[in-house]
Amino acid sequence: MFIVCKFMKNIVFILICLFLGSCATQTVNFEKPKQVLQKPTYYKKDTFLLGMGPSTDINASKICNGSNNIYKVDAEQTTSDLVIAWATFGIYTPRSIAIYCK
Repeated sequence: MFIVCKFMKNIVFILICLFLGSCATQTVNFEKPKQVLQKPTYYKKDTFLLGMGPSTDINASKICNGSNNIYKVDAEQTTSDLVIAWATFGIYTPRSIAIYCK
């Protein structure tokens, strides 16, 4: 009985940690769209050491052919990104980036 109770406590603790480490999204809107937008361009931003290490830079101006053509940039840490970060103990922490051009 004691072993089952201890096992359940560990499971509850792990579930609480998973819920507290949930997904996050940051969105930057440059203006309201006046036309139908193109499909977004998706990238993975690679960071290391819980995001404190060197990372890859993504140039939205280059992707959208100029800074005037950027509509919106979404930076999101998805569930799959979190699973990868947990599996590597924070050594590799990816983020998903979506860039919307006009």
